[in-house]
Amino acid sequence: MAESHEDQIAPIAVVGMGCRFPGSADSVSSLWEMLMAGESAWSEIPEDRMDIGSLYHPDNARQGSIPFRGGHFLQQNIGAFDNSFFSISADEAKAVDPQQRILLEIAVEALDSAGIDRSLIRGSETGVWIGSFVKDYEQIVFRDPDNAPKYGATGNGTAIMSNRISFFLDVNGPSMTIDTGCSASLVCLHNAAQSLQNGDVDLALAGGAGLILTPATMMPMTALNFLSPDGKCYTFDSRANGYGRGEGIGIVVLKRLEDAIRDNDNIRAVIRGSRVNQDGRTAGITLPSAEAQLRNINSLYKKAGLDVDKTAFVECHGTGTKAGDWREVKAISDALATHRSKENPVYIGSIKTNVGHLEGCAGIAGLIKGVLCIENGYIPKHLNFEIPNPDIDFEGSCVKVPTENTPWPMEGLRRASINCFGFGGTNAHVILDDAAHYLAERGLTAHHNTTIPTDTNDTLNDRFAI
Repeated sequence: MAESHEDQIAPIAVVGMGCRFPGSADSVSSLWEMLMAGESAWSEIPEDRMDIGSLYHPDNARQGSIPFRGGHFLQQNIGAFDNSFFSISADEAKAVDPQQRILLEIAVEALDSAGIDRSLIRGSETGVWIGSFVKDYEQIVFRDPDNAPKYGATGNGTAIMSNRISFFLDVNGPSMTIDTGCSASLVCLHNAAQSLQNGDVDLALAGGAGLILTPATMMPMTALNFLSPDGKCYTFDSRANGYGRGEGIGIVVLKRLEDAIRDNDNIRAVIRGSRVNQDGRTAGITLPSAEAQLRNINSLYKKAGLDVDKTAFVECHGTGTKAGDWREVKAISDALATHRSKENPVYIGSIKTNVGHLEGCAGIAGLIKGVLCIENGYIPKHLNFEIPNPDIDFEGSCVKVPTENTPWPMEGLRRASINCFGFGGTNAHVILDDAAHYLAERGLTAHHNTTIPTDTNDTLNDRFAI
């Protein structure tokens, strides 16, 4: 289809990003280094988190045990916190979930990366949306009710995960914590984008958080066979046997594109559209629906008036589960690859093979990876892929898993999609365009980070500050 340069959905600019992900990925720049180096953050469960020796048993049917020895963990000391910087007393800080503490830190980092002076947004219509899935710290601090901390309610309240950021920044837009399972943070981004498009807010922070602090959360997941006995995600591979858990916190800062251009912001990517839907009734509440994901993707591209043949890469949810992987790939193939060829495939990958499944933060992790891919013009190698999952029709479809770092396969505009689904059936999809080509096609000038090869498009380099 011929694509109009008149936007059907008001474009949203990603102007700032911050993250704390497993292994060496303790910043956005180090995350990209990890991805391009093909590194996995998997490690044995740290001794300061739990005693794996007393918990491990290879039979996941055994009560009170977990069948894996490792996962993907932050390297930082999650107990370290500059409480005075955030105007929190030492006594209160002890009761505050480390997820809340690190969210505060990442919110500051994301705003700093956007070049936004926090003092200038006080009292503004700035919104905060945070995705949440597990709350391990609450189980720990209330384990002994006789010694429960005074500030335990606010320190561990689900609502407070977003509200505390709004309180610290003194901003007055919507402040919501959303739990749709593992799609939560991408659902947050969708709600943030809608709020900007509706004019309800002028600035938005969207993100998610998840930390692994107690085995009590993992045991119910083990009982439902969600988790891999290897603690790893074998996404799209024949070894797919459940997901490997990971922990992380990530936040992106969003503005209406016209405001970002006006304010001379550095535009990391342009969000062309987002959409959320629900599976409804499937064979089981945790069983994903390829049909619902297909409807979600098709409806978004149609509403946005975008050509699916311009999409080179999809950052998949890609948990590495038998039930999930083939259904997601079928939806992506049917939506985006029906007019493609083996020589011009849709590339698919998942950051979960690097950092594990970040659950409440998974969608934002995928989005940050997507932004970095279109900025740098590379699709990083997908890990843990040796023998393709026989349930995925790789022979009969035009999707491809990159086994090496792959230069962006299309000339001109770089477009990527981000796909997510939650364990209760809530699906989310986001479409990203690179800033340089999007702006150039419309004769607009703005700052961006997009890397443009000088030997292929000198006019873009002349037009923009890169």
